[in-house]
Amino acid sequence: MIFPLETLSHAVLARAQTWARLGMTWHTRPIEPNHGKPIVTNEFESPSWLAAITIWSTGEAELVPHLWTLAV
Repeated sequence: MIFPLETLSHAVLARAQTWARLGMTWHTRPIEPNHGKPIVTNEFESPSWLAAITIWSTGEAELVPHLWTLAV
């Protein structure tokens, strides 16, 4: 199975109202060759966290969340 990487940015854009309501910004990186196994990454950011979704052309996916912590 080959995942159509170019569809990720369209899917994220289709939910723009949801991201805005949650106070999030997003950025889709260009498709990268990644040593013969192409990937696309989308980053989401809010005041409290950052997450990156990476999808490979093989359909594999990874979600990497990062919570911001405030120093006390």
